[in-house]
Amino acid sequence: MADFADELLKIAAEQKGPKKGKKVKSRASVVL
Repeated sequence: MADFADELLKIAAEQKGPKKGKKVKSRASVVL
């Protein structure tokens, strides 16, 4: 469930703007 929520957050961030998308990606990579 957490992974699925992370994916949704990534998609939403990418749709909103590249800056937020980069932050989410870097944050997710740290978690992984």
